[in-house]
Amino acid sequence: MTGDSIHMNRRGGSHVTLLVKESVTEIVWKSPGLNLFTNEVADQFEECLGGIPPGTRALLLRAEGKVFCGGVDVHEFESMVVTGGRTFSNRLLDLIHRLEELEFPTLAVVHGLNLTIGMELVLACDFIFASSDASMGLVEAKVGLTPAAGGVQRLVSRVGLTCATRMVMTGDVYSASTLKDWGLIDTVVDPVDLADSAGEFVSLLSKGPTKALAAAKVLLRSARDNGPTGTDWITPRAAGPIMNSKDARRGVRALLDQGPGTAIEFHGE
Repeated sequence: MTGDSIHMNRRGGSHVTLLVKESVTEIVWKSPGLNLFTNEVADQFEECLGGIPPGTRALLLRAEGKVFCGGVDVHEFESMVVTGGRTFSNRLLDLIHRLEELEFPTLAVVHGLNLTIGMELVLACDFIFASSDASMGLVEAKVGLTPAAGGVQRLVSRVGLTCATRMVMTGDVYSASTLKDWGLIDTVVDPVDLADSAGEFVSLLSKGPTKALAAAKVLLRSARDNGPTGTDWITPRAAGPIMNSKDARRGVRALLDQGPGTAIEFHGE
């Protein structure tokens, strides 16, 4: 999603920026080399998440360069003691939670290699598109570490315990086609078509009933974390008010007047 009609917001700094076009906001990661994750990159991700403009109805997370993410810069670990590691993990988890809890659909677009924290950021998004030459891995075990930004538990929730155990324990990297077979990736496309395919999909998401989709995200996260019974308790509180939203009234009226299959224009109300 590029072009002169896009307004660039550089609140995040030189590594992570916002691109805003109408109701779609992009977070774009572009660090020299391999898009290595550092505390400076974390600062800019946090600033971008805090700078998402009102009126955003969908978000796209992507990276530029040869790879999506080469992992955390190893220099970040050199001076860490136990408490430093805990602080870093808490910071990463806070970033994941903020991305995960955005009240509109999110789409991650992966190309090339994507390792460790890069994969964990992607797992915090609602949808994952990848180019056919992409690959991902939680490779921390290769260097004596453990994923510290929630990747293990989110991987289990997407692909199941068996596949997640294999990836985390071996530290191996897996192709986009394998990860699609596991259920982690939603769509795999040719690299030349990735940007257009993702742009069309996120544009479609941005035209949906925003409040209804926000409530659906709450229920989906609860189902993941608390199961069906736990989610039943919050369903009336999350879904009930949507029945009286302007979008719902517009949708019901269109259904009654024009029948099933009617294209409905939602305003995110």
